[in-house]
Amino acid sequence: MKRLPSLPIRLVLPREEDIIAAAKLKATRRISYADGFAAALAQREGAALVTGDPELKAMSDVLTVEWIGGV
Repeated sequence: MKRLPSLPIRLVLPREEDIIAAAKLKATRRISYADGFAAALAQREGAALVTGDPELKAMSDVLTVEWIGGV
């Protein structure tokens, strides 16, 4: 926690529209609500989602997924 401020990380608090976007992804995909937030944020920011989670790998049709998991 002490090193956190020195890392290239930006804290993003969810807005109402982020909550709705995450809920929509959760409702239409086999992902957790937390994964829905990660995916919705990546979509909003136009960023790649870096993951080793197979559930999120399957979302490559709606966002850019950088896969770091095994085969």
